[in-house]
Amino acid sequence: MGHMANACTDPEAKKRNDEYLKTRVPKDTSAEN
Repeated sequence: MGHMANACTDPEAKKRNDEYLKTRVPKDTSAEN
């Protein structure tokens, strides 16, 4: 999975990567965990 490489060129991939990172590293959603 090379989302980091595609996230730089693809805007959609970047958005997906952002959402993936949000779910992977829930720092702002500490209350959920």
